[in-house]
Amino acid sequence: MANTNLVIDTNIFIEYLRAKDKRSTILYLIPAGKTLFISAVTLYELYMGATTAEKKQDIKILTEDITILPFNNEVALQASVIYHDLKKTNQLIELGANQIVALGSLCWWGSN
Repeated sequence: MANTNLVIDTNIFIEYLRAKDKRSTILYLIPAGKTLFISAVTLYELYMGATTAEKKQDIKILTEDITILPFNNEVALQASVIYHDLKKTNQLIELGANQIVALGSLCWWGSN
C-alpha cells in the first residue's frame, strides 16, 4: 500500500504563493488522495512572512484543511533522535531543521 501522508515544508507554500502560474507549482501538482500535514513551525513561518491581511488570508485558506503537527517536548526529543541518526549515517545534508521537526511531529502524531 502506498503511503498517502505528505508533510509539506514552508518553501513549497512560498513557491505557490509567489507563482503567477499556480498550476506549475509543487503544491498544485500534489496528487489527490494525499493526506497533507505541516508542522507548527511551518505555520509560524508562513504567518511570520505574511505582511498584509490579504497574505494572511491566503495562508489561512491554504492551510485550513491541513493537519498541523505540534511541536512539543516529545516532538523535540523525537526530532533530535532523527537528527542524530541521520548525522551518524551522513544523510543529514538533504534534510534541514524544519524537515526534521516535521518528521518528529509526524512520528509523534502517528503514535498518539
